[in-house]
Amino acid sequence: MKLYKNQHGMLNPIVIVVIVVALVGAGFAGWRVYDKNKSDASTTSNSATTGASTADKANTLIAKEECLKAFDDKDFCKFASNWEQIKNTKSIFTTKGSDGKTTVMTIEASGDDTSSVIKEEGKEIAAYITLNKTTYMKNIDDNTWYKFATTNNETSQDPGAETEEMFDFESQVTDTQDTVTYKKIGKERCGELECLKYQIIDTADTETIESFIWFDTKDYRLAKMTTKQKDGSNTEATFEYPASISVKEPSPVKDISADLSNIPAGLGL
Repeated sequence: MKLYKNQHGMLNPIVIVVIVVALVGAGFAGWRVYDKNKSDASTTSNSATTGASTADKANTLIAKEECLKAFDDKDFCKFASNWEQIKNTKSIFTTKGSDGKTTVMTIEASGDDTSSVIKEEGKEIAAYITLNKTTYMKNIDDNTWYKFATTNNETSQDPGAETEEMFDFESQVTDTQDTVTYKKIGKERCGELECLKYQIIDTADTETIESFIWFDTKDYRLAKMTTKQKDGSNTEATFEYPASISVKEPSPVKDISADLSNIPAGLGL
């Protein structure tokens, strides 16, 4: 996967969220079918619910069927088509760089709203909030949050709006569907859960030595992910699914101009 990093060597947090949500979709065409049906389906209430909507269930079934056409693995496809049911996630990415430094990114997400904090050797170096399609970035130098301006057509001009450039998931499906395979390793314990472990093999990826994912056998949700890179760095990510997550507007807030001309150095971009 071609992923874009910031000056600290960490993945852009908005891109991370995309990866968490759609991690295993890159290997099969179910995403295309799911996305089309989601767009065509009637809109359901945005209020919190305990069960999946009829549209969610239909889309999940379609994604599972498309997955099974590409992979003869019922367990993997049950996991791969299950992510639409997930509303709240807490993800912790711990990366040990080739320089020996440890960086931890913690992301909490509720639907499209996210909050993320990045720490290097225990010191906060960046923080981001995306709320109601507006992005806030923390200036570490003075603890002020900067709100990115929008244009007249209400299209966000923050760096998250360039997600297609940083992580073009749609083209990722086309580019990798013939190069990515998933190898079942077996069952392992992951905390209190029993998990299935899979190796992700991408013959087009020249930077990664090995990647693994674990998902539990009860709810078929992603529990852990690890990667080792040729540059000596490695990342371990763990995932939790709280009943509720509250993402709030930060304070104090200053506006960033539409042309991004007044971005302070402390934003960590």
